[in-house]
Amino acid sequence: MTRNFRTTLASRERNRIHARKTRQRKKEQMQSLQSRAEDLKREQLRLRQIINEKNTASILVGLFAKSPINVQSSAEDPEVENLLKRPVDEIPDASKVSELPALILPGQHASKNAKALQESTADETEDGIDYELLGKDRSKCSPEELDRIRRERNRMHAKRTRDRKRLFTEQMSEICRQLEDENDALLDYLTKIDPDHNFVPSIPRMDQSSPTLAAQQEPYEAVDPCSLSDGGVPSNQLSKLLQAATAFEKPAASTAKRGRPAVKASSQSAPTKIPIPDILRSIASSLVALSDESSASDDSHDEEEHENMLSGSGKRQRTSSKYYSMSSPAATAVGC
Repeated sequence: MTRNFRTTLASRERNRIHARKTRQRKKEQMQSLQSRAEDLKREQLRLRQIINEKNTASILVGLFAKSPINVQSSAEDPEVENLLKRPVDEIPDASKVSELPALILPGQHASKNAKALQESTADETEDGIDYELLGKDRSKCSPEELDRIRRERNRMHAKRTRDRKRLFTEQMSEICRQLEDENDALLDYLTKIDPDHNFVPSIPRMDQSSPTLAAQQEPYEAVDPCSLSDGGVPSNQLSKLLQAATAFEKPAASTAKRGRPAVKASSQSAPTKIPIPDILRSIASSLVALSDESSASDDSHDEEEHENMLSGSGKRQRTSSKYYSMSSPAATAVGC
């Protein structure tokens, strides 16, 4: 009985940790989408400003030029024209995300429009919430019914919170894609009117098949106990650092060995000797010193074992020779 109770506590703690991490991951995802939409909006405003300046300069040059100049107008592209004329307040952002409609429970707000009440209840009958129970008069309910109403109300609020976050995430993703398409259209138009203008988008485009935040996390690479060196340092890390340290000083294969002049080889191939960074040199030297100390301790330990073996064998030889000398006939005769 006690074992089952402990298992239940452990599973509850595990579920609590998992739920907290899930909420944190969704919160970070919502914040990243919101900041991305704001950055895309600022990028669109920059593009609009550059395009308007180019159009104004082209019009002025056309007015004061003696010969006719072909001035390309944004009227040739209706999409670009609409984007340039759109007010700043109408650019989609996080404030344009729609919210869930207000919840009207049965038996409440009787003075409201009955048609709106019927529509709201008809849309929410398939979500698994008992709205009839929530609409009961609590002054006439028993303690068991009040407890059921409390649990059902908690379920309803939790579900609406999940739906609100899901709706916000979906609409923010759609807003980001819309802003990306609009910025690409403005960038193409800017390239047409000014091919020499090098405008680099400051925000990478979002792929629809991009993995989630949980999938983007690198898996934890456990250290195999068998791969540890004598000093407790992973051998794969030691080898990687040594390879990285020696890679900086590997010279290219010189063509002077093949009979060609060394000057020609140096002119054809760029020098590949690069100074080793100090931090990499210090890490590699410390790891090498650590491995040398461990190997030296192993050698001294082997020498001690070898000396002990030799001393033990010498004692055994002296004991055996004494025993044989005492048991030989010559020794017996002398003793007599």
